[in-house]
Amino acid sequence: MKTTRLSIVNIVAIVAIAAALIIPNAEASVLWESDLGKGSINISIINEYGSIHLVPSPSSTMTISGSNGKITLSESPSGQHLSVIPPEDHSRPTDIKVMVPLVSQLNVTTLSGVIVSDELSEMPMFFETKTGHITIAPQPTSNFDVSLKTSGEITVDFSIKIEQRWNIEPSKTGHITIGEGGVPMILESRRGNLSVLRR
Repeated sequence: MKTTRLSIVNIVAIVAIAAALIIPNAEASVLWESDLGKGSINISIINEYGSIHLVPSPSSTMTISGSNGKITLSESPSGQHLSVIPPEDHSRPTDIKVMVPLVSQLNVTTLSGVIVSDELSEMPMFFETKTGHITIAPQPTSNFDVSLKTSGEITVDFSIKIEQRWNIEPSKTGHITIGEGGVPMILESRRGNLSVLRR
C-alpha cells in the first residue's frame, strides 16, 4: 500500500486554503452596517487602540469593516455612538475601515490609534486622539475651517499660522481655511502628528 507523507509546509498550505474557503474575506468582515437615511443625526466612532480609516460612502449607508472585534451601539439626544470592542484576549487592536455617508456631525476618537480621512463630504468633523497621528485629505472643492492642536509635528499643504503655547499641552495651535471655509473641522492630538494634505 502506498502512503503519502505531508510536510509541515504542505499541511499549513492545506489549512490556509480550507480556512479561506470557509471564511471568505475574513480580513474585511463587516462589524456594523446601517442605512442612515438623509443623515439628520450625529455619529460618534470610538476605537481606543486601533486605527480608523475613513472613506466616503457612495450611498446613505455607513459600513464599518475590520478583521476582529465587535461594535457596541448606544444612543443619546446628540446621536448614535459606536464603540469598537477589541477581542477579550487583547491579542491585537482592531483596525477598522469606515465608509461614511453625509451626516450632521462626525466625531472620531482614538487613544493611540491612527486616524486617516480621505475626501469626506462637507460636514462638521471632530477628530481626537491622545497620542495617535491624524491625516486628512479633503476633497479639492471642500470649504473647511480647520483648527489644529498638538505637541507633535504639523504638516500641511495649505497656508497656516501656528501659535506656540508654553507650559500647556497641546503646545501648538493652528488654523487653515480650505476653499471659502465655513464648515468646522477640528484635529486634536496631545502628542501625535497632524497632516492636512491636498489630493
